[in-house]
Amino acid sequence: MDTNELKRKLEIKGAGSSLKQSLAIDVGSLAHTAQFLRDEPNWQMDDLENISAFEMKGDILLTYFLKSSSTGKTMVLRATVTPKTETSEVDAVSVSHLWAIAIPLEQEISELFGVRFQGGKTRPHQVLPEGWRGFPLRKSYVFPIEFASIKHQRHEHE
Repeated sequence: MDTNELKRKLEIKGAGSSLKQSLAIDVGSLAHTAQFLRDEPNWQMDDLENISAFEMKGDILLTYFLKSSSTGKTMVLRATVTPKTETSEVDAVSVSHLWAIAIPLEQEISELFGVRFQGGKTRPHQVLPEGWRGFPLRKSYVFPIEFASIKHQRHEHE
């Protein structure tokens, strides 16, 4: 999506007329769109408040919560990635070059959902213990019966 197309989409959404905006974008346009929203004088989205992820029907939905400290406007960006299999990693572009706070947020999503943030600064196992296999927040994940000599059992309530 080029800058003119992005501007048209934002105008259709009522850009500037509301403090709350939402935009669903292609994951390939994420970095460009995020940088536009950060640098564009009408938006000035200088604060990444959070990145969340959840899985729905095999897709992983990434949601970026942005805010302008000067205008008070907020923007929610949503992009979807689809892993090839239930256990494979999937790629998305990092926004850590735009907002440093993205580093720990992307790290968590990387470990728990298997999203590799290209160009990011994720490190191996900051959230999960070393040696952990799989992505525990995916719906298909089956918890191990034992990990690091610790048994994982759930007892049914009687």
